[in-house]
Amino acid sequence: SEGDIYTPRSLSLADARKSTAAYLSKYKGQSGASIIYSKLVENGVEVVNGYSGGAVLPLLDQFHENHPRHSALERPPIRWITNSNENSAGHIAEGYAKSAPKMKDGKQPAGVVVATSGPGVTNLITPLQDAICDGVPMVVLCGQAATTAPSDAFQAAPAVDLTRPCTKWSYAIKSAAELPYVLDYAFFLARNGRPGPVYVDLPKDLQNQVLD
Repeated sequence: SEGDIYTPRSLSLADARKSTAAYLSKYKGQSGASIIYSKLVENGVEVVNGYSGGAVLPLLDQFHENHPRHSALERPPIRWITNSNENSAGHIAEGYAKSAPKMKDGKQPAGVVVATSGPGVTNLITPLQDAICDGVPMVVLCGQAATTAPSDAFQAAPAVDLTRPCTKWSYAIKSAAELPYVLDYAFFLARNGRPGPVYVDLPKDLQNQVLD
């Protein structure tokens, strides 16, 4: 620090790697889907709206009341609500975000939507556009064809490109190791500044990938 000028200390590469490894060690042994559920809990999510589909089944399993992860917890599982379709799931999540009680930080919670790939994503374009126009915090999590699948795989769609114009941030994960950071950033972006929707694309194989 010189006078009134504050110069933050930069982490060395070794320190940054050490810090990252320490943070990720909390999730060691969890699958990508398990990490996502853990981050939803950490971010205070109490209810999730969505619709089933093959590309998002690993994540959906985490919500089932008989999943082993819930047996050791005092709190009940996050409430899962199956909607009539993805479009209604998005609009209901908007309504929840607008009307739910404020969280401890004084801000509205983000509405959370889980859906599948392809038509599942495209059915959410209208509620995403509505949320970006109205400044509604939302986190939308959709399955995607596996990273090893060919470009014309069943229900594969360029989801990030489709959702980029109607979100504050749209991102496809490249590894399960990204998920703790990506989910924290998604909730931060959705709820801070002018609130709005964030989209995260989840290839099916990375939902099953175990963090080592």
